[in-house]
Amino acid sequence: MQRPTILNWLAIALFAQLGALLRLTLALLAGVDDHQRSSTLYSNFLGCMIIAIVNTSKPRFDELDLLPIFNGISAGFCGALTTFSSWNMEIVRWLVMWPTPSMLGMVDNIHHFSAFSAVLTELAVSCLGFQIGHLCAESMREAMPSSDPQAAAVLRGDTLESQPLMRSGPNVYGTTVA
Repeated sequence: MQRPTILNWLAIALFAQLGALLRLTLALLAGVDDHQRSSTLYSNFLGCMIIAIVNTSKPRFDELDLLPIFNGISAGFCGALTTFSSWNMEIVRWLVMWPTPSMLGMVDNIHHFSAFSAVLTELAVSCLGFQIGHLCAESMREAMPSSDPQAAAVLRGDTLESQPLMRSGPNVYGTTVA
């Protein structure tokens, strides 16, 4: 395990500023749409997509000795772009005061349904962003082979760190997952 350096901390701080600015911009753009009630949907989708691309490409960052850039993008940029606390605040807001009763015809417990559907939607969109990012990184990785055979094996995903999180069949430990 490599010890954090000042360059890592500076990269995280710099990229976090950019992620926060993009998050605020996306929240403002989401407010333009009267039908879009979540200010975090776009930022969580984009952040999950970027972190999947970066994490899938980590062996390439290691090969090029770009660990501060990797840390800056993954922890700084994506950490500031995505949000869990604002998303939870929106869910609580939906439970308490949105949508208004006049919009829904005074239906009982509709706030609970609205909040539950918002949770499912946000989680599904975030998972979709992660999967799209992973597929993009996989296609980029296949398009840019490495000249070093050992590095090429790492880039192909022949290491434990780059194994998919869930798949059926034999896993890296030799047991079968159904």
